[in-house]
Amino acid sequence: MQEKPFMTNSSRRILFITRTENDLPFLRPLLEREGFILHPLFSLSDPGPLPRTVSHIIIDINFDINRLESALQWCREHYPGVSPLLLSPLPADSLAPFLSLQPPVIIKKPFSSEELLMSLGDDSSAIPADEKSTLIRDGSFMTASPKMEAVYELVRQVAPTDAFVLVRGETGTGKEVITELIHRMSLRRNEKLVPINCAALPESLLESELFGFEKGAFTGASESKPGKFEYAHKGTLFLDEIGDMALPLQAKVLRVLQDKEVERLGSHEKRKADVRVVSATHQPLEDLMEKGLFREDLYYRLNVISVRLPPLRERPEDILLLSASFLEEFKNKYSKEIEGFSREVRDFFLHYSWPGNVRELRNLVESMVILTRKRVITNELLPDPLKEKGPRLAAPSFQPGGKEAFSLESGEKELIRQALEKTGGNRARAARILGIARSTLYNKMEKYGLA
Repeated sequence: MQEKPFMTNSSRRILFITRTENDLPFLRPLLEREGFILHPLFSLSDPGPLPRTVSHIIIDINFDINRLESALQWCREHYPGVSPLLLSPLPADSLAPFLSLQPPVIIKKPFSSEELLMSLGDDSSAIPADEKSTLIRDGSFMTASPKMEAVYELVRQVAPTDAFVLVRGETGTGKEVITELIHRMSLRRNEKLVPINCAALPESLLESELFGFEKGAFTGASESKPGKFEYAHKGTLFLDEIGDMALPLQAKVLRVLQDKEVERLGSHEKRKADVRVVSATHQPLEDLMEKGLFREDLYYRLNVISVRLPPLRERPEDILLLSASFLEEFKNKYSKEIEGFSREVRDFFLHYSWPGNVRELRNLVESMVILTRKRVITNELLPDPLKEKGPRLAAPSFQPGGKEAFSLESGEKELIRQALEKTGGNRARAARILGIARSTLYNKMEKYGLA
């Protein structure tokens, strides 16, 4: 067997065997904060330069379960004595048919950061139970926030039922991502997910899009067309911005939901429309009902389960996680070699209020990736209007010659204090926000008298 060129040795290097880059923005920050170097490997047949030695091997079971045994054999040949760790959406007993030699550790997805680190040999037993947090990656859903973890658990509980769900939250908080997650976990996951934005179309056009129409039903109807209800039969219909739907149309939608049948415009023939409805709104529907702008009976029909999404400013743990994920996405899209964001940019991200939420963050990262000519994105690429309305870091008071004279140490102390304040004293979450290892945070807290 021809020997491949090797890279520099590292006693803290992890080989990560996976099929895609999807999990890299999720795992890399977590592991690098703990002092590991992550080396992704996307192809066993053409691996390219490999580390001479590794301390750990992680295999993402999603890469190809039918080739799992050959992957384990590859690991035994190239790195004898290193036992692979498997990340699997399946329980251990489900993997038995694919394994002739069971690996010692299998971690079920989703998993907590502490569970992964303990499996890698980093002891987290000293961390108080109320400071342990979960990092979740499920498709396009990604979070390290306790608030979003609660949302995820609610979705897991509700999705396998056929209950209608109303997703609430400010614009840009990820209501479509939650809808996709619900559909993917539902009994209807093999059928269509059909979205329609109720705010994007005038009433007459929205009606024809929802119910469909027959040829000649109105001027311009040159051929028959099924509507979204009919198209989504046996699947999921996503009614985005349901609060913008006109009252007359609300009554017709309610009738379809009750009868599970729909009539195209220009026809009296009833067609099957058995759909699970997930609706979303950034408006308080209760206020619209009081004003007579939203039907009470439709509200109760749609609001069987209510899922509230917190704004990005209330989930600071997700800001750097999501920004790293978007950076990975766009640097690949635009073929840019970018290592990351400068400390100043990360600090700005953490202290900005994000009125546009995740959508605003995503758009900003894309813009910065397109415009940068450097390997590290710096704050000169932050738009001037954003810097003008964005918050400034609270600087320590400056008294020449005094004990609190401004210095790098006083600035660092203030950043740590703000992170602890933002997380209610939760040190694990504060470390994640600051982008440093927990042990580093603990040492600095002791140094600055913040312990």
